Amino acid sequence: MKGILKLSGTVFTTILCFLLVAYTACKKKTTSSPSGPCTGIVCQNNGTCLNGECQCIPGYEGLSCEKASNSRYLGKWNVTEKIIGSSKNDNKNKTKNYVLTIAKGEYNLDLLFNNLSNVYNGVKAVFSRKYNGTQVEYDSNLKFILNINQPVEGSANNAIISIGAGSVNDFGTDLTATFHVSYKEGSIVVVDTIDLSATIVP
Repeated sequence: MKGILKLSGTVFTTILCFLLVAYTACKKKTTSSPSGPCTGIVCQNNGTCLNGECQCIPGYEGLSCEKASNSRYLGKWNVTEKIIGSSKNDNKNKTKNYVLTIAKGEYNLDLLFNNLSNVYNGVKAVFSRKYNGTQVEYDSNLKFILNINQPVEGSANNAIISIGAGSVNDFGTDLTATFHVSYKEGSIVVVDTIDLSATIVP
């Protein structure tokens, strides 16, 4: 009986050692080897390390993918706007100054413009993308396009943003854009082409 108990103790000890070695080995596999280029690098927001650098998912950037790309856009902007072309001659060269608000859109790459042209709310935009055939090469975090042919929320004159695009500087202090808007004046459809430049409100 003593021999059996001793054997059982040896077997138990052997199994315990095996489990500790297996656990330690498995734990080590979750990180790079001590000499690996990704050792100690933590990528945030679902980024992954490759050859010592974080590869960020669309919508994030920075050395550790710590920065939301849309963060440089968000907030209030002082806008100067000019109609550079119009189907209505009286509109040409008209200017206005107002405050535009940019908020997060539904997804990482989306933006939402409120009070565009000092009147239009809920105007949707998305970061610009470069394609190689059907494959996305990259997202341009400093450029955006307005969703094409979008009716404007609550517009009394059936306004539609037909097309538009713009850019922001890396620091998120200056923004420019050009867009086309169509709307009704009575039974006549007016189409304006508008340039705007904006600076962030501190």
